[in-house]
Amino acid sequence: MTASSRLLAGLFLFLSFATLAIDFFKPGSFRAIPYTIPDFGIYFTAATLSQKGQNPFDLQAIGREQNLLKPGMPPMPANSGPWAIAAVVPFTVFDFPAARLAWLFLEIAILIGCGDIIWAIYKGPSNQVPFVWLMALFSYASLQVLWLGQLSVFVLLGFVIFARYYRTHPFLAGIGLALLALKPQNQLLVILIGLIWMIHRRQGRIVTGLVAGVGLLTCFVIFSNPLIIHQYLAMFRDDPPSGYLTPVPATVLRLCFGLERFRLNFALLPFGFVWGIIYYWIHRNEWNWIERLPLILLVSYLVSPFGWAYDQIVFLFVYLQVMAWAASQRSASWILAILIHGALSAYYLIMLSRTEELHWIWLAPVWTLAYLVLNHRRKASMNRSDPVREDLIRYV
Repeated sequence: MTASSRLLAGLFLFLSFATLAIDFFKPGSFRAIPYTIPDFGIYFTAATLSQKGQNPFDLQAIGREQNLLKPGMPPMPANSGPWAIAAVVPFTVFDFPAARLAWLFLEIAILIGCGDIIWAIYKGPSNQVPFVWLMALFSYASLQVLWLGQLSVFVLLGFVIFARYYRTHPFLAGIGLALLALKPQNQLLVILIGLIWMIHRRQGRIVTGLVAGVGLLTCFVIFSNPLIIHQYLAMFRDDPPSGYLTPVPATVLRLCFGLERFRLNFALLPFGFVWGIIYYWIHRNEWNWIERLPLILLVSYLVSPFGWAYDQIVFLFVYLQVMAWAASQRSASWILAILIHGALSAYYLIMLSRTEELHWIWLAPVWTLAYLVLNHRRKASMNRSDPVREDLIRYV
């Protein structure tokens, strides 16, 4: 990370800890500050119930706990599962307003750090890092993550840790991959290809880190509630999230053939798995995660059974890979791309309160098509003999 990014991320990290410290010594200090409830509130109440040894997926218990935060709020379960709840458990010892504010500061710090590291991974010019902060903090997915307090930012962090350290510190890279357990539904294709790669390349230390990370998260949630995994599976079996129409292509199948056919949410996943196996096999001898990850993230989202617009926060790899190439070419087109992305984010926020989430089903396919076109141009420029090509090839 650059010195300026470390300073800025460190500032927001300090604000996060300072908020919790003030609330610890003077409870109720932040109750007058406006705050949003979902989605952080959903996980907060689930973690609170779990810490009490109660079922965090029981709708009656959820309703009672969530009504303490917002009277009249309909009970909403934490569908992402026990491991997502583990991330919020440390915040349950504080008042909700303080926890919500500290969580916001923490997410901002993570986004700044992740943007800087991804930019460095793809060899973006260091003097353009402030523009990277804008991309990281003000994309449509980031804005929604910050507004709702979503956990998707930790999935992004997991990918960043893995991409940054899988060559030099494989155990740490494996721990980073464990963060995918917080919201795995959009990363099933990535997980499959990752497992094939780990077996093929005999990445035992990464596997050890992954098992250790998932094990730590599991122990964290079952310590106070040993039945939590069983309770989650029972909820998913008895009351699956079939009522959600999320902006993924599989939803189109349900709209065409019947909303009651919940299994259609998983119809595209086998095709994605077949594509992933073939894609890895073709490129197995020169496989490089830094180069391949953006496309795999896009396809993984396209074939996932569920996915919201804020889950596209991992597309930061996609934006910054292309933007770093454009900036290294000394082209003004990357500034135009930032402006277009900013306009899209503004439009997204304006329309968010006027449209259903399903309205944004076109986002991921459009980004995938745009990436394929721009990435083709990027690879063509790398094949030409110039210093940029040599530098990038040496890195990847």
